[in-house]
Amino acid sequence: MKINKLIGCIFILIGFVFNEITLALIFKGWYGFDKVNWLLRLCILTSQVFFIFVGWQILKGRSLTWFLGVYRDMSLFLFNAILLVVLLLGGVIFKDKLYEMRSFGPIISNHQLLQEQPEVMKEIYPDRTFEEIREIQENSDLASHPVLELMEKPRHSKHYNVGFENMRYDSAANANNAASSINGSTWVFGGSTTFGALVSDDDTIPAYLNRLGGRENIFINFGVRSYFLNTEIEKLLLLLKKGWRPKRVIFIAGLNDISYLTQTRFHPLETPARNPFGFNFSVQNFDRVLDSIKVAIQHRFPAKPEQLVPKDFYENVYEAESPYQKYPVAFFDYYYRRHGNANKVLSNQEQYVKKLYLFYRMNIDFLEHLGNSYGFSTHIFFQPIGLLHLENPHIKNSQMYQKWWRYKIYNAIVPLFQERLIDQPLPQFYDISDADKGCHRCYVDLTHYNSKLNANIAQRIFERLNSDGE
Repeated sequence: MKINKLIGCIFILIGFVFNEITLALIFKGWYGFDKVNWLLRLCILTSQVFFIFVGWQILKGRSLTWFLGVYRDMSLFLFNAILLVVLLLGGVIFKDKLYEMRSFGPIISNHQLLQEQPEVMKEIYPDRTFEEIREIQENSDLASHPVLELMEKPRHSKHYNVGFENMRYDSAANANNAASSINGSTWVFGGSTTFGALVSDDDTIPAYLNRLGGRENIFINFGVRSYFLNTEIEKLLLLLKKGWRPKRVIFIAGLNDISYLTQTRFHPLETPARNPFGFNFSVQNFDRVLDSIKVAIQHRFPAKPEQLVPKDFYENVYEAESPYQKYPVAFFDYYYRRHGNANKVLSNQEQYVKKLYLFYRMNIDFLEHLGNSYGFSTHIFFQPIGLLHLENPHIKNSQMYQKWWRYKIYNAIVPLFQERLIDQPLPQFYDISDADKGCHRCYVDLTHYNSKLNANIAQRIFERLNSDGE
């Protein structure tokens, strides 16, 4: 009897201990409340109930045979219960994912296009075989960076070569001369369009600039996928700290800047990229039990959307009562995962255009002072926005596509921003967004340029630099 009581107490203890708080404390980094789906939560709760119930029955003197029978019946019941919950609530649980899938209904991927309409893809890659197109579409990989959060993964392959200081190589700037060419050259920063996603090394914008500039005027490709102006400046600062010195710095801007600036209500210079909420500290670090309990309750009972909207236009991250500080998980979920800010953008277009303009003006002012100190000039080029190019063959239903929230944001913001540039020009800021006009089959997907468009953009940049006496 004493053994039965001991076993019963052990089962009950397991039932109470086996909960989310304990899991988070034991498995730091693996179990985080922001990552856990409802199905796993249901399994944890069910396991707790099961252990407590069995322990209680053992304490009451139930036999092992009874336990095995209950286990069999409970297993069958739980299986059917979970199946029923999944079927009934699946639409609710996965509503955001389903919405995202529906949003991309009018779009065909580059892989699909190659398979279903190879003749179209051959127009996009006119000088490539189908095998080469498949190889190029494999693209490169991203890797972690200790300071900048992410970088292009160093790679040496037929179409993608990334090495010294994370620059992408081409015929003019490569592994043989990278170290000797970095000083006194032109550094080109940008996101994936600058890096040259889905095109080979010698088909990027900097590679075409090198063809135009000659051996005495080398352009170095520091583009990184997902980077925007804030992170690109951080990259520039890192290179300067290391002792490298450019003659000139170019930023190819627009696409990612608008994306990040419209996702949240942060100040333009505090607009984050990938890891905006310092989750290692705010959410996933459960060193204190009270914090763990607070986050667990917060995730089970998330804040209402109206509680996540800042009092002013910009979120004050330094205020203890700000949504950012009070509801970090719900705040992230609302703005980043559910695109909760999309409607706010469309109903406050002028405010977001003002935010975008302020973003560039403040960064340009900083870059001007930085350039004066380190002896380089700065030029920012507002790029063609592929998302607005309705003739793109990757759009299979134009009517549906124009209802997509991402298209509507760019279609609202870009024209208004361009109008503001006419009235209030920014120094060393050039709008070349029309470089894709008349360019047939110039996008390799919704946003990235093919070799022909990269050549057009390079030509526009080079002409502007020459007209400025650069």
